[in-house]
Amino acid sequence: RAAVDHRPRIMSKLVRGLVLTGCFMAGLLVGVWLRGNVARVVRTEVAKPEGLEPSGQPAGQPAVQPGKVSQSVTDVVQSAPGSKSRVKEAPAGTGGSRVNPYFSLVDKLQKLPLEPGVLPRESPPPTTLRHVTGNASKMALLPEIYVPCCAKTGTTFLWGCTSVAYHPSIVCGRDDAAAWVDQKCQRRKYVLTGFRLSPNNCRATKKEFFFWGGGKGEDGMHYPSKGLLWYAGIPFPISQWTRKEWHKCFPRAEVDRMCLENLPEDVDYAAIAKRRRSPVEIVPPGGRIHPACRHVRFKMSKRGGPPEVLDQMLMESGMPWIDPQRYSGARSMDFTPNQLFDPRAALRIYDNVLDPNRLKFIVTMRNPLKRAYSEWSMFVKWNWEKVTAFGQALKREINVLRTCNASIWEDPSLVITIPHEEFSEYHARCFTGQAMEYIRNSLYIIGFRNFMRVFRAEQFLVLWLEDMKAASPTELLREVSDFTGLHLHPLAGQRPQVARECMSTGKRRVNHQSFDEGMSPREEQILQRIFTPFSDMLEVWLTHYQIKVGLKGRRYGRANTTLLQR
Repeated sequence: RAAVDHRPRIMSKLVRGLVLTGCFMAGLLVGVWLRGNVARVVRTEVAKPEGLEPSGQPAGQPAVQPGKVSQSVTDVVQSAPGSKSRVKEAPAGTGGSRVNPYFSLVDKLQKLPLEPGVLPRESPPPTTLRHVTGNASKMALLPEIYVPCCAKTGTTFLWGCTSVAYHPSIVCGRDDAAAWVDQKCQRRKYVLTGFRLSPNNCRATKKEFFFWGGGKGEDGMHYPSKGLLWYAGIPFPISQWTRKEWHKCFPRAEVDRMCLENLPEDVDYAAIAKRRRSPVEIVPPGGRIHPACRHVRFKMSKRGGPPEVLDQMLMESGMPWIDPQRYSGARSMDFTPNQLFDPRAALRIYDNVLDPNRLKFIVTMRNPLKRAYSEWSMFVKWNWEKVTAFGQALKREINVLRTCNASIWEDPSLVITIPHEEFSEYHARCFTGQAMEYIRNSLYIIGFRNFMRVFRAEQFLVLWLEDMKAASPTELLREVSDFTGLHLHPLAGQRPQVARECMSTGKRRVNHQSFDEGMSPREEQILQRIFTPFSDMLEVWLTHYQIKVGLKGRRYGRANTTLLQR
């Protein structure tokens, strides 16, 4: 039989399929485009704060007059003809010829730190410094290096980098605690990190303690309800900080013994038990349990999931306990974010360490617009933040700042010029140092004035996230070493584990749990107007008090427009 040629029919079906596929893809692209435009319009309307006209001016108020410096945070601060005689030029190297109007206020800045005894003190916590440093041959290694600011500014990246690069196995050359004593390690300074025991009773590093401040709920109760024994934890031998022992797991019976036996005798355990807030805890008779331990029935999920049944002993916190005469180079760190803004944290730290003048504060900062959005996106992803429209979250923050102090809202310069009594009152009323305060935790000048009431300017180092991401591991570590005195091994940056942790695109990729982009133009415009005067004042503050800005250090303040516009 004659063969039948099916090719024309096959080609016809193929062409018809391609046409239908093309029509479907075109319709899909049009749908995506329409959805994006509708969402942008909705975000724009949601983000508009109450009382703001489309121009950005407060409703019912006149526009900024030429030749005057606006005092409202919703106005753009600009220099104008006739105003240059009363402002000073921005210093060389911070952005060129642009003028920062707040340099005219330098003469009104106060002498810091304040005299001892000026600020009111809290009553002491249940366990104090004598409970953790009373034994001269074995005392808690309380942190001397703090990173008190801020969420989404690269704190986790910096912690991972420094905790590896300054581990004594690298600094002293051997993963053996016997080699870490002063004579064998040549008195080099190295880092021993804090720890906790996970629910499976294995040791894990602890970056954030929320002890001095910055904590919500139970996290905010450790200092007043348990005191420094919670922070210092149960004494572990220094050999537990070797790499081979670091992730050691303990039998449950051993954890129970450490938490319930051989307890310090000069502690009022019954009083501590009465202050416990959580209904999930099982308190033994007389409250005799180490303050760093909790016997819990179940553990509530922090991210909205169901409770996790445990019925076991948890060890929440701990620091190294050492003989300071033999291990004088040992240092520990606390990277609790946002406590720079906590009204109580600075005084608590100052009053509860052996020598406040030895402390070092590395203040990590970031473009405030991106920091605010990044923190919000992370908490939405974690299901902590129930407001899933960024504009609504901004509106909530703006209303808080407007209502808690209308004078400073209208004249931000008061932040750096009002007497310390008025600043303390404003700070305590408007700031908590807790998470999800997206705008407030980006007003870095507030945190600086808070901590510098008790600590000296030379105790601070500023590192911008934008600079850390651009720096090599060696550049970053050299900056940290120069400031803290920690020993940097000449080949540390070439070690695989150090390179892995200290490269911003490596294992600990910076801000990998959040998003930087997604703000609508309207939201960005509002944040720009809010942050501009505070960034200007930050530039004045850092310059006047000669606070060191590490790495390139030219991205702060409005004098360099790339910070707020990139």
